[in-house]
Amino acid sequence: ESKAISDLDLAYNMMGGGIPDFTSNTIHFLDLSNNRFWGDIPLFSSTISRLYLAKNRIIGPTWKLQSLPQIEVLNLDGNQLEGEFRLTESQHRQLSMLNIANNSFTSIATDGIQHWKKNILCDATGNNFACPLDPNLIQKCYISCK
Repeated sequence: ESKAISDLDLAYNMMGGGIPDFTSNTIHFLDLSNNRFWGDIPLFSSTISRLYLAKNRIIGPTWKLQSLPQIEVLNLDGNQLEGEFRLTESQHRQLSMLNIANNSFTSIATDGIQHWKKNILCDATGNNFACPLDPNLIQKCYISCK
């Protein structure tokens, strides 16, 4: 009898290569932080609610993350992600922690932050955001601009 994996923690294992395919799994918690994964962000299982990809070598845009309708915790700290960071309106409503610090993002879409929870933990420092920043974003997130 096979059992579905709901939580998978592979952090601090010095694993490398592209991020494995998790689209057919029913994982809710996935931690691949502090490894050597590289390349673009792949599609993930739509059941993931907590995703930790911090401190890898992930590059490129983040649009595939919009396919995670249940995301509550998202940690992308310390990669090489770039462009605009954007989530869907429903993702904004349930987000409790967002860490996109220390990447190369140039903008962050603010058309959903009015739905953020009051006690959201958010860190967007160490990116390439241009000043001025949206006042709502400054109020809800640790962020800096150039």
